[in-house]
Amino acid sequence: MNKDIKEPIEPILSKNEVRRSGETTFVAMRHRNYQLYFGGQLISNIGTWMQVIAQAWVVYQLGHSELTLGLVAFASAIPNLIVSPWGGVIVDRISRRKVLIMTQSGAMVLSFILAWLTFTNIVQEWHVILLAALTGVITAFDAPARQAITPELVGKKDVANAIAMNSMMFNSARVVGPAIGGMMLATVGAAWCFTVNGISFLAVLIGLWLMKLPPHRKSVQDVSPWKQLVGGLQYAASNIEISTLILLSLVFSIFGVSYTTVLPAFVE
Repeated sequence: MNKDIKEPIEPILSKNEVRRSGETTFVAMRHRNYQLYFGGQLISNIGTWMQVIAQAWVVYQLGHSELTLGLVAFASAIPNLIVSPWGGVIVDRISRRKVLIMTQSGAMVLSFILAWLTFTNIVQEWHVILLAALTGVITAFDAPARQAITPELVGKKDVANAIAMNSMMFNSARVVGPAIGGMMLATVGAAWCFTVNGISFLAVLIGLWLMKLPPHRKSVQDVSPWKQLVGGLQYAASNIEISTLILLSLVFSIFGVSYTTVLPAFVE
């Protein structure tokens, strides 16, 4: 027997194991409600990133001021810091789907207002700052509702996979959205970026209307909103894992992501 002839190497995973691995990777997609949610949010997030790019460019072209760029970013972010805890309290008390329908509708209206101001060439810096602040308030209620509705869409068994899919969807939109927004900004102008973003919210609204969800049950019955808020803050502060993650997110948001705020100045 020739010792140089080696036996064939067995595959690490069998065909059945590979198939099962692929199925578990996207297991959350077997739920119809989550399919509707994922598709709608992907389209909407792409539109949102298109607006972020166009909005910064418009406000810089108006005043050529890096300070104004910072004010727009501050106006959109500060409501999340102040209002989001109350948003979580509200989401615990009413239907998450109703909250999302209201927030997505409100964001759509604000996008169309910004598009109209830009189309008519009457947009001013304070218009953009005000609309950014109102969008931030809406996001402060929208984000907790989006996070809280996930278990209702897939159940407890698949919620971990759904959270991973949500992260993949958000980051995919963060890559695709600015690229499309930049091309549209250069070809048809910022107003159309705002218009397309407004239209993109229809994907979420249609998906929410088509979902079949069980009746909402309040998780808190006799606790006042203020006590619920204080209790949540105390729990987050006492839990080292949660407080560390919050601090990490805060540092990254301030010193990491903020470079995108002044990109229009570098581009010009």
